[in-house]
Order: sequence, then structure tokens, then C-alpha cells
Amino acid sequence: MLAAILATAFWRTGAAAEERIWIINNGDRDVSVAAPAPPNGGARPETARLQFEARPVALAAVDAAGLVFVALAGDEGAIVAYDAASLKELWRAEAGVSLREIDIAADPAGGAMLVALGKQTLVSLNPASGKEIGRSKVHASAKMVSTGADRSFAAIAGYGGSRKVGIFDLSRRAAADDEAPSGGVISFGGGLARQAAAPRRGLIIGQLDGLNGFEVGDLSNPSGVRRVKHDNSLGLPSLIKELGFLNLDGFSRCYGLAVNGDETEVWATCGKNLNVHSLVETGYPQIAHMKLPSRGLWAAFSPDGARAYVSLSDEDAVLVIDAASKQFIETIPVGDDPVRAVAVSIDAAHNE
Repeated sequence: MLAAILATAFWRTGAAAEERIWIINNGDRDVSVAAPAPPNGGARPETARLQFEARPVALAAVDAAGLVFVALAGDEGAIVAYDAASLKELWRAEAGVSLREIDIAADPAGGAMLVALGKQTLVSLNPASGKEIGRSKVHASAKMVSTGADRSFAAIAGYGGSRKVGIFDLSRRAAADDEAPSGGVISFGGGLARQAAAPRRGLIIGQLDGLNGFEVGDLSNPSGVRRVKHDNSLGLPSLIKELGFLNLDGFSRCYGLAVNGDETEVWATCGKNLNVHSLVETGYPQIAHMKLPSRGLWAAFSPDGARAYVSLSDEDAVLVIDAASKQFIETIPVGDDPVRAVAVSIDAAHNE
């Protein structure tokens, strides 16, 4: 059996919490499914653990349908779909080939999900069944993928080099194999570490190796890229850009990006710095800063945008933050070395 579910009792108790955070634990090679403390002050539901035979490397969710997807890399790569409320495995799509690099993105409305394989291939799957509904050759090492809410585009990092993102206009695709990025190529100023999208604003945001900040590419003008620097120092820059900056905590780098639901802010984790920038003001200025208790990695927002989640790999925990006030709410213990996270809401009635 692909996954063994541990500590699942709370899923059958009708717990009051309506949200779950799925986190990949890099050290344990499993996924934690945690819940924030109930708003009424009751006890937090127990955290569940999904254990896999292969290494989980990516997560995506379709909140409207209550679905979560886990991408597995290894000799037999696969995508596994779960019901977010019951943790029941719904389907599994086997890649049939060895996958060392894989990323996934889901249309929030549930129309399709995209799978970027490190084999120059972009695959579209039906999120309800896992059946393939489209496949495109992208002539790139497809390492990261983002998509618009209407699946109007796919932004694929690795197109022609580590600093390039190919924009594929899915609405104009006439054939199954679309070899050229019909929406152009965004060339960032360095190797991409992370990317995020603000699709309604037509923006692709990239964190670069060796940069204490990020760059913003505009889909309407792929040749114009703006560099934005954070206000808070990370220390002395390392000669090896992938290491980031040297400070009293050792080496720190920018390694997490998340755009809030109304696309007015982008949050960036850089070592112990959590920097918030405006996406509506000219120049994308920094408007807030939070000092994290330890090194932060992945950042994600709750489906309603009220909370942000930041994985703290050194503490084996996830930090919950009030997105409006920028105040820390709680820290939830998870597994060893948590990295990527995604949040999904559930219907409490489904737990009964």
C-alpha cells in the first residue's frame, strides 16, 4: 500500500477545526496533516502522518473540491490524490518512469492540475480521476510550475536555463505538443530558487540564489523584470550564491514565497526574516517585517487568506500567523525538517 495513515483518530471525531495544513517532512520522508487550534480555545486535534514508499516532493490542493495532491519522486514517480477531510486515497497516477524533479500546480476551481516533469514534459490531469487530459513538450527541464486560476497559462521554471521561465498560453494551444512558450520567456537575473504567481495581476515572482530579495516578471511585458530588495540585512554575501548570506546563525538564504489570496501582498522567508511586500504599490515596497523564532522555509496562506503558515525546519514545526495583524498565533509540532506546505479547508460534517 502506497501510504500508511497514522494517528487518524481526530478525523472521525467531528473536530471543530475547519482547516488542515499539509507539510512535507524532508527528514522523515512523509507528510504531516496538522490542524490549527480551534477558535473556541479547545484542544488542537492530533496531527496525522502519511508515510510513503517514495519521497514526497510537492503538494497542491483544490480547496473548492476538498482535494490534496502529493507528488512522489523516485524510481517510480507518481501523483496521489486524497480527500482532505477523510484522508482517503482517491486515485494514483503512476508516471512509469524515474522522476528526480517534479512539481505540481492545481487550478483552484478544480478544472485541471498541471504536472511538470523534469523530462521536458508538462502533463494536465483531471483532478477528480487522475486521468490525463493533455500533454505538452516544453523543451526544458521543468522544475517549477505555476498556473492561473482559469488555467490560462503555465509558468515553467527551467526553460532554457536555471534563470528562465517559459510562459505557455494554454488557452491558445492548438496541438497536444506545444514546443514553444507562446507567452514568451521571462529571464531573471540569476538562478531561480523559488517562484510564485499573482495570476490576476499577471506577475511571476522569483527568488534568486544570492539575492536578499526577489524579482518580478510581468506577463504583459516578459522582457521587463524588476528587482526588489528586502530592507533587512541577511549578513555578508557568500561567494557560493546557493548558500546565501553568512550571519551569526550561519548561512541564510531566501527560500520561501507566498502570494496572499487577493494578490495585494507577497511574503518572503529569508533565514529568520519574514518580509512582506506590497503588490499594489509602485516598486513593490516592503511594508512589514517579522522576526521568526528560527530559520523559515516554505510559506503558504489559508484558503480564506486569514492565516499564513511558515515551516520552521530547525524546530520541526509550523508557525501560524495572523495575516492581517502580522502577529504570531501558535507553533504546531510536525515531523523532521518540514519544508513544503499547503493549506486546505474541510467541511467538519465530513469528519463524522
